Amino acid sequence: MSDPQQKAKLISFKSRDLIIKEGARERFLYVIRSGSVRVYKTYLGRKLTLAILGKGEVFGELSFFDGQPRIANVEAIDDGQALVIDGELAQSDLETLPSWMPGVFKTIISRLRETDNKLTLLKNKFDLGSGAKDNDLIMREVVTETLRISKVFQLYFRNSSGNDFDTMLGDFRVLFGPTFLMVEKIILAFQKEGYLTGSDEKSISVNEAELSGLINYLENKLKSSEIWLLSRSSLRFLSEFMDQVNKQNKDYTDDTIITDIFDLNTLDKFINADDFFRETKAFGLKDQVKVNIKISDIHAHLKYQTLMANYNVRVD
Repeated sequence: MSDPQQKAKLISFKSRDLIIKEGARERFLYVIRSGSVRVYKTYLGRKLTLAILGKGEVFGELSFFDGQPRIANVEAIDDGQALVIDGELAQSDLETLPSWMPGVFKTIISRLRETDNKLTLLKNKFDLGSGAKDNDLIMREVVTETLRISKVFQLYFRNSSGNDFDTMLGDFRVLFGPTFLMVEKIILAFQKEGYLTGSDEKSISVNEAELSGLINYLENKLKSSEIWLLSRSSLRFLSEFMDQVNKQNKDYTDDTIITDIFDLNTLDKFINADDFFRETKAFGLKDQVKVNIKISDIHAHLKYQTLMANYNVRVD
């Protein structure tokens, strides 16, 4: 059995030192002895702070246990020290746990990683729906990034010669550059919405017609004077709205707006009405008597914005 002293060592860090880099593969667990650090993600050129940690607190625990890539950056705020435990050297200790515990750890850690992504998004939930001064800029960046990813997929699969999945992932990590979601999650989101096809990892290909439609939608969005994006909850509201329109055989044209079919009091009874009203008001689409969204816009948003609800900085 290894000497326990070899499994841990004390390190010093200086202000602004990058202690952990997002995406790195390492299994070090850190216990802060002095000083403080900031845990953050970088997305669309912005540092999104997740936590400020100080003496006695721990970071790096997820990768320590599951060996997966780091999900965030950790930067020193001021000078300090931390005890570093090497997960590879401590593996023998982890293997002595009761047989049922590794499975429990795996489930908990998987959920923590997913929750971490959602919490990061949640910290910025109202950026796109609270009337913030830079709303249009943020949304334009979201659309631009989604367009860039879409065009990478389009060009890659047009020129791909059937690379295996691991090679494909490596290629996309280079071609995408820094992104908020892991490459695997991006692929899954595009598969879920029908832009990529394939029942398993080895048979992924592009749905050219659907992806071209998405690209055209995004390009037209960027040409418009105003860009607005909806969250999943608001998209569910629009989905129920269209269900009710169809059930009741309401007449409409592409230029008909929502409140020409149902008044605000009726709409208030639909699922997620509060979220929908809050967002549309922030975007300048709602006033005291109407919601100025055309039926033609609803069809387009339900088709294309569902992807961005998975991908952009909004979350339910």
